[in-house]
Amino acid sequence: TVNSLDLALPLGSYSVCFLSNASSADLIMPEQPTVASFYAANIFSNGAADIFGYVGVIEVYKAQSNEIQLQRLYSQIKIEFTDSFGLDQITKVVIDQGHDPFFFAPFNAELTNPILDQSAVARNVDFSANKQFVFNQFLGILNIPAAVSYRVLFYQDNNLLRTLNLSSSLLNNMQLVFRGSALSGVDQNNTFLIIRNETWSGETTVDF
Repeated sequence: TVNSLDLALPLGSYSVCFLSNASSADLIMPEQPTVASFYAANIFSNGAADIFGYVGVIEVYKAQSNEIQLQRLYSQIKIEFTDSFGLDQITKVVIDQGHDPFFFAPFNAELTNPILDQSAVARNVDFSANKQFVFNQFLGILNIPAAVSYRVLFYQDNNLLRTLNLSSSLLNNMQLVFRGSALSGVDQNNTFLIIRNETWSGETTVDF
């Protein structure tokens, strides 16, 4: 997607940050930001958010056109299930974040984390066609991998079937895949098909 933005700026050098948020919720930002206090974050429950951004310096020395390429400020987390049967028991998945909430402060690396977010990604699911659960983790722009951890709760209606803890580390603009059994150690709903074997095992003839 290509968009344009026209600005009338005096000649000079500018530190800039552009953000793009395609989601059902607004970004979390200060009401009256300064350069030092500016930050952006995404509430964790908004797990389908498509957030891109750019931070850099623009030199304005004449009437000019600049191309700004935004990059992903999130990574995709995918949980793939290897269970051959039983996933139909799971009707809802809830994911809590075990790490501190992430925020993006492009102009102040020392800013204290201002985000209080205890929300969860929660969805009703049907794994009959696709045995995976996908959500986006907002990270900002990272230079070194950040640790992430999740508590995954599997429900059948209102009954908790299993709790699973997952952890790893990653940068923004990555795809992280967790793969394994969703229902390991959980009693399965077993179906027994009862049929009669109508085939005789043999024949014996006795003359009289």
